[in-house]
Amino acid sequence: MNKPKCINKFLNLLMVFGVIALLLIQPAVTVQAQDNPTSAPLISSLTWNNLGNGERAILVNGDTISILGTAYKASEKFNLEVSEDIATYYSSTNFAKLGWQQLSTTHNPNGVSSLYFHSGGIFALIEFVGCKGDPSLSCLTVWQSFPTDIVPAQVPQHDLAPQAVGTFNKSSPTNGATNVNTSVILDWAAYSGTDLNHYRYCFDKTNNSTCDIAGNWTSVWSGTSIDISSLENNTTYYWQMQAVLNDTTKVDADAGIWWSFTTKAASLPPGAFSKSFPTNGATGQSTTPTLVWQASSNATAYAYCIDTTNNNICDNNWVSTGANRYVTLLSGIGANITYYWQIRATNDYGLVYGDSGTWTSFTTSAGPVNDTIDSASVIAIPSENILSTVSATVDGDTTNACSPGLGFSSVWYKYTATSNGKIYLDTFNSSYDSFIAIWTRNANGTLNAVTCNDNSSGFTQSSINLPVSNGTTYYIQVAQKNLSTTPTAVPGGSLHFNVKTFGDVAANSGFWKYIEGIYANGITSGCSVSPDLLYCPLSNVSRAQMAVFLLRSIHGSSYTPPSVGLSTGFADVPVNYWAAAWIKQLVAEGITSGCGGGLYCPDYPVTRAQMAVFLLRGEHGSAYVPPIVGASTGFTDVPISYWAAAWIKQLAVEGITSGCGGGLYCPESNLTREQMAVLLSKTFGIPLLP
Repeated sequence: MNKPKCINKFLNLLMVFGVIALLLIQPAVTVQAQDNPTSAPLISSLTWNNLGNGERAILVNGDTISILGTAYKASEKFNLEVSEDIATYYSSTNFAKLGWQQLSTTHNPNGVSSLYFHSGGIFALIEFVGCKGDPSLSCLTVWQSFPTDIVPAQVPQHDLAPQAVGTFNKSSPTNGATNVNTSVILDWAAYSGTDLNHYRYCFDKTNNSTCDIAGNWTSVWSGTSIDISSLENNTTYYWQMQAVLNDTTKVDADAGIWWSFTTKAASLPPGAFSKSFPTNGATGQSTTPTLVWQASSNATAYAYCIDTTNNNICDNNWVSTGANRYVTLLSGIGANITYYWQIRATNDYGLVYGDSGTWTSFTTSAGPVNDTIDSASVIAIPSENILSTVSATVDGDTTNACSPGLGFSSVWYKYTATSNGKIYLDTFNSSYDSFIAIWTRNANGTLNAVTCNDNSSGFTQSSINLPVSNGTTYYIQVAQKNLSTTPTAVPGGSLHFNVKTFGDVAANSGFWKYIEGIYANGITSGCSVSPDLLYCPLSNVSRAQMAVFLLRSIHGSSYTPPSVGLSTGFADVPVNYWAAAWIKQLVAEGITSGCGGGLYCPDYPVTRAQMAVFLLRGEHGSAYVPPIVGASTGFTDVPISYWAAAWIKQLAVEGITSGCGGGLYCPESNLTREQMAVLLSKTFGIPLLP
């Protein structure tokens, strides 16, 4: 336990161990005995106010009696922990020398009083309390009775024996706390032992487990907390509490371990900052604009003002956004109007305006034609809907699981199902993070959420395979995801809302429109119809499938080949094979003669080299022969001696293919269904959709 030098001079009058104190304590300051023992024990270093005569109730010999006497109060307030002359004068050791016998010590809510008796028949009460308004300082009152014939019994020595020493702990600021205010409350738990006189605390800036601060320890006469103010910013302080039992016994909190805390950095006025968007002079802005600005250092709050007068003055009210650095204005903004806006940052030490006080303007415009649910655009299958949504607004009452906040730049589409099934939607190729939310609408206009999607296939765009019921109208909301955090760009942008035929063909695929084209022209019906309509774009094209693709591309979607008859002409294609008639007709038109040895190999995949021959014969007729290949095929993996070199080169010359990338054609690679769609479309002029 750490014991400052002044401890041996401290307040024996406050202890209940007077007898032990008489044996142990030698005061550091010599005090002369009173010449007149009936004089009140008033130390001369203090200024005393006579409060007049009055009775005090005191406990003597087990009875409470009222005795008349005179009270005196010191004018000065003092820190008893460092006022050595006062502590020594009113110690029980010195009082014993002055002829005073200590009878008792009583603890009050805000201090302590000790009762003494002098052989001249006089009682005295010495009262130390925490001063009103500043409990860290002590105030002193002395009351002395008139002479009386009441004599107290001798106090037995065992009554002054020390009790068991308890423990206690500090509470807050917690050890190692940071960013603490420069005005702080020190808290501690109550001392667990007996004979507590008062608490005292010390804090300083030296980490040495010793009280180094000028003034040393400071008394706390009541409670288990004390307010400390005027600390330095960005400074680490070390602090300790002690429970004072008597002159010689002080109990350290936390078994003597000092705690530390660090105050926050000095507070400064807000720093300069800029507004982010809408940028100055921006046009075509939404009538539910989102104002965004940068952070101002040291700012604790922001406010915005917006009006229509270009005078660099807030003609409306400043509206607080708290600590948020953005605000979406859901009302009060009209279309085709120029607005002027400003932001101010504030804290307790001042305010600053954005862009050094320069106001910023933007001009609104009406939203897209499908800006509201009432103007929702009817969708077709397939369709690609491209529009700018910068001027689109925010819709209320559309909270959904896919966006923490109401979606920015919301536009609407609708679809009325004519049969049970599915429709396939996505926003791939859009320029911003979008979500799709599906709703149905009640007769009273309220909405029912059906489903939503945000972020699909590793993109920030979305896709939904939506089951639909015959006769139901579905309202499709497409909006920018609102993270409920400060936006990093102007909401909205270029939206691509795509409605597709197949569930496994994304709109951001380079093959999508070719596949939609050959489907619309009846060249294919896909590879599966349940539970989803699928195209299987990455699957290989078999020689049997190729027969169907080619003949429909040549003759049209309604074409049906002649009956197969008694034989297909190939040993591996029986007459009941699903594509028997198509294979036999392909041979009849001179486009193929099979794979050799009287076989057709119907389930074998078609290679890219084989497809070059099939396509050119289908386009130009069975007698077609491509030009001589010449000095090069144009592809590094197709030498001029390759069996299909001339066919491959001619396919490239006609612009039907550019190879498989990197100057290669990949002649032996299998042809996929998505590649087939491109080749058929380019060879036979099938329009792309949408």
